[in-house]
Amino acid sequence: MVVAFDRTFDYKKLNISYQAIKLGAHFVATNPDRTCPVEGGEIPDCAGMIAAMRPSRKEVEVIVGKPSPIIIQTALRPWD
Repeated sequence: MVVAFDRTFDYKKLNISYQAIKLGAHFVATNPDRTCPVEGGEIPDCAGMIAAMRPSRKEVEVIVGKPSPIIIQTALRPWD
């Protein structure tokens, strides 16, 4: 399961994610950003989605976006 910034996050999505993690799904996040800048201020970002999954008692296994080196390694990999 991949957790990312989601402006349509709701209880249904929270429960689907929770159940997936509880059944053994991998827990991957796109980034650890706490806030997202928007016109007029900021809003909660992916860190909020990660925090919502804490009751599953499983920590994020990997963050694939910034500041993870995975995104840089992938960008620098030669095209096949």
